[in-house]
Amino acid sequence: MAALFQGMPSMQPLHTLLWENLPMTTPWEPKRDMPDQTGRVAIVTGGNSGVGYYTTLELMRKGARVYMASRDPERAAKAIAQLRDVKDDDGNLLKGEVKLLRCDLSDLESVRSAVDEFTQQESQLHLVFANAGIMFPPYDQKTAQGYEMQFGTHVLGHHVLIRNLLPVLRKTAAIPGQPKGAIRVCLTSSAGHNMHQRKGFDKHDPEWAKPLGVIGIRLPEQYHQIFRYGHSKFCNILQSKKYDREFGNDGIVFTSVNPGNMKTGLQRHMHGLGMTALFLSIQPILYPIQKGCINQLYATTAPENANLGGAYFGPWAKLSRPAFKAHDEGAQDNLYEWLEDHSKGFV
Repeated sequence: MAALFQGMPSMQPLHTLLWENLPMTTPWEPKRDMPDQTGRVAIVTGGNSGVGYYTTLELMRKGARVYMASRDPERAAKAIAQLRDVKDDDGNLLKGEVKLLRCDLSDLESVRSAVDEFTQQESQLHLVFANAGIMFPPYDQKTAQGYEMQFGTHVLGHHVLIRNLLPVLRKTAAIPGQPKGAIRVCLTSSAGHNMHQRKGFDKHDPEWAKPLGVIGIRLPEQYHQIFRYGHSKFCNILQSKKYDREFGNDGIVFTSVNPGNMKTGLQRHMHGLGMTALFLSIQPILYPIQKGCINQLYATTAPENANLGGAYFGPWAKLSRPAFKAHDEGAQDNLYEWLEDHSKGFV
């Protein structure tokens, strides 16, 4: 049987997949329910567009100072200008702030420099949203250090960012009077995480380079990229759980979320007849991008989640069940060891 399905991913039962993909409602809305964030500092990667943009907007609405970590200063400047012009229901400008933080997650040197830039300006950090992403780029599109773009950005890039931010996160958590569970880090995953390597994480094939095939027919590289995307998002869940085991006692709450199936610019690489057909087929379960910020804001600001380190949240504002293998501490440890080894010189 293994020979028939060469390298194909482990998949979740149908009812688990439906749980996170069927039409849904939310009992929690950021505008209505998110606590005041005045005096708190946040970093949002990919904050210039999509889910990150609306995450930034809602944090600003509640008074936070948000650093928009972006690889494209021009696009970020336009987004910042728009955000600074947004008005609340009373016609007033949002009370929070937004600032640019130059950070290209596909270049580990840029990530390290971004943290240096941030710590020169701020002595505290309360919230980190590892939100930036890329979907289905050509396989030959690599990071500055030569890694597959999705894995290198979603997993390794965010690992270097979080590891370098740990000192300021710990320092903030240790401030006298700081409420327990007030310092939180959220990694944005996806329902696609269910397409993961059977081992969870294979240190000998970290980017899932080995070919996939059925009955001896190799899967075209374009479609293999779909599985690599899911693999990277599965690794984000492994990361959050390992970080919680490793650093949770420092007063930092690590979680991961599926933001829901959103209509975003991430689908821009879906070319060709097959990919176009796939894109059209999922339209009925795609939701407005504004809803994409609900889960990560709920995970990071709702008081009831202060003790839920390692938790995974599904759409919307509810504890959910990630792939079974996500709970495998061996897989978590293998990924963490690989990331630590490959981030040497940047952490």
